Amino acid sequence: AEPVATKDGLVILPLNLGLFAVSMTDGKVVWKKDYAVKKKGVFTVKPTDASTVLGFNSDSSVLYIARTDFTEAVHPKTGAAIWPAPMPSEGSPGFLYYTSKGLLSLPSIKDATLLQNKRIAFFDPSNGNLKWEIKMKSGVKAFIQSGDTIFLSMQNALDREAVNSFLLD
Repeated sequence: AEPVATKDGLVILPLNLGLFAVSMTDGKVVWKKDYAVKKKGVFTVKPTDASTVLGFNSDSSVLYIARTDFTEAVHPKTGAAIWPAPMPSEGSPGFLYYTSKGLLSLPSIKDATLLQNKRIAFFDPSNGNLKWEIKMKSGVKAFIQSGDTIFLSMQNALDREAVNSFLLD
């Protein structure tokens, strides 16, 4: 993911070894989350695909982190966890999108060559509980919301494209 700035003067840097919050004032690391395991001086990143997607709620007071193996909500100023939600390794996350009804996690087309199930998940943003999920064999290229409907531009492993829509409820 690309770095994102917070309203508290930090830049969140997603790296393979972890997530780092760096002060824009002096460049010092304010907090970090380690995603790597160190054994005998060698770092191992788990999972092997360390894709990270970041998103904020409507007032930027909560930072949402999606990786192949989990989704988490944290306080952007401190990095303290609000809630974790397990996410099975079924492809790389592509987008995190906060709506007034919940947090939408959409799969990437990055793994389009793999004919595996990809998961669209909709979480309760206050506690991380899964409201619903859809398993598909396509990744999301782009999306747009209109009212309570989400429209998805999707692509599968055979480079076939489709448009899908669904109600957030």
